[in-house]
Amino acid sequence: MAWWPYLLVGGLLGQFLLRLLLSAGRTVPTMIPDETGYLLAGRLLSGGAAGDLSGRTFYQAGYGLFIAPVTWFTSEPDAVYRSVIGINALLGGVLFLLMFGLMRRMGLARWPAYGMAHAGALLPGMVYWSQFALSDTLLTVVVTGWLLAAHSWLRSGRAGYGVAAGLAAAYASAVHSRGAAVFAVHMALVSLVLWRRRPALGRWGAAALAPLAAAAAGRLLNHWVEGKIYPAGAYSFLGFVGDRLTSLSGYAWTGSLVAGKLWYLSVSGWGLCTLGILVLAAVAGRRGADWADRVTAAAVLVTTAVIAVGMSMALPDEGTMGNYAYGRYLLPLMPVLFAAGATALVKAPVPVLGRAVLGLAAATAAALGIVWLYAGDALATRSYSTYDFPEMAFLSGEWDGLPMWPATWTALLVFGLLVAARIAFARRGTVAVCAGGLCVLSIVMTAVVDRKITEPWNGRLAEATSLHTVGLTAQDRVAMVYPGMPWRIWTSHAFQARNGLTPFDPGYAGPPAPGISLIIIPWDQKSDPRGTWPARSPGWYLAAVKPSYLGGWVAWRPGTAGAPAR
Repeated sequence: MAWWPYLLVGGLLGQFLLRLLLSAGRTVPTMIPDETGYLLAGRLLSGGAAGDLSGRTFYQAGYGLFIAPVTWFTSEPDAVYRSVIGINALLGGVLFLLMFGLMRRMGLARWPAYGMAHAGALLPGMVYWSQFALSDTLLTVVVTGWLLAAHSWLRSGRAGYGVAAGLAAAYASAVHSRGAAVFAVHMALVSLVLWRRRPALGRWGAAALAPLAAAAAGRLLNHWVEGKIYPAGAYSFLGFVGDRLTSLSGYAWTGSLVAGKLWYLSVSGWGLCTLGILVLAAVAGRRGADWADRVTAAAVLVTTAVIAVGMSMALPDEGTMGNYAYGRYLLPLMPVLFAAGATALVKAPVPVLGRAVLGLAAATAAALGIVWLYAGDALATRSYSTYDFPEMAFLSGEWDGLPMWPATWTALLVFGLLVAARIAFARRGTVAVCAGGLCVLSIVMTAVVDRKITEPWNGRLAEATSLHTVGLTAQDRVAMVYPGMPWRIWTSHAFQARNGLTPFDPGYAGPPAPGISLIIIPWDQKSDPRGTWPARSPGWYLAAVKPSYLGGWVAWRPGTAGAPAR
């Protein structure tokens, strides 16, 4: 119908504006050093200063390349950050369109696909993680686009779709290490097609070679960015992989963390993502199913497994509850898994849904049981960060700990209500009730999480790290005393200082390097802050004294007088 394009554009704009509204209070990066790594890569790729995050995790350059154009219009850190969050909000609208395409591809009519696409794009994890300058939203859009293009390629045989899918997979590998799994699975698909159908290489050569060339270019880009932003080297995870592959304790660790990721996926997706796994497994194993459907379903399952296992194997023991259960890593697969589960909810016969309820409950409880048995007392004693578990905090009503069982029962109750609505209403009514209810529930959850977690956390971090109190300008060259400075402070300053940070030794008797106009020095919050620079050069004054929950620091500026600012 002629008005459907307007409905789709309206849906995109609605998703975009809702995300903008929810993230209106963001002023500084809060997921640090992750956000700082991506923002510095974007600044470097637009011709700005590199910054130095040596010793921290390497954050790949694909997302930085995507957001780099922002700095062509402004270099002011707050404006750059808000613009990047706006780009992520727009990507959320694009995700809605892709999910509509997924639902249609899976056989839903337009209106059911439209309603369920909104519900899927508004999943709390989809909205929550889009409010930070992180690669997850972009990676989710790229992975969803890859699956749609790959399915079109497998079904139609048109090489153009193969090239598009290959380029998406290659780009994913340059965005995040999870993208390496996507690229590996795609190249396996290419090999399968070449082996099964034996097409003429002249016709398929581009589909096979384009992703290899693009992945090689992405690797070169990452190597260059790593050398600039991590001159003394980045933190490596390879040693953990070797340890986990060569010990029974390593396999137990990996298996438990995989179970934790699958549990989180089930609970945060209202059970529909786990239902989607069951549906895709049935499609992949059904001999009479369409070949393209079977292969694409298998690709989704393999990618999910490879990411879950690979990220669990490489993850260091950080002493947090996030080691045992974490939802962010499988986020890029949530749209297709939710789409498969939502389609089954609308179209599957009621007896099949009844069996699905039992299977889903058993699978979720089994995953949780593995985590609970392996972690034991650690679930009560380890460090807990509410911002790692936004959905669980809301579902359990507990904001200071991780009660996994209450959150699980609540999510399964929601799934049970969805199935009850499917039984009680006709299919059109099912979509209106289920999609509408999920949209309202997700929006309420995200708004509550923003008020109780993100906004207070962002405000505290801004107060603790902001350089606005010292009147930072675009012309300032900032020197930093790294020894003793809490890493959250210096990584935040690395982004705020537009010309980068220059290392500084406060015990050096000579003057600072030429052009330095601001010196940041750690302070123990007990002693006289004027003693932080014992070899102070004449003509500098204490411009700011900043006590904070992260640690104290002071700022020195050149001049003849000045009162400490608190």
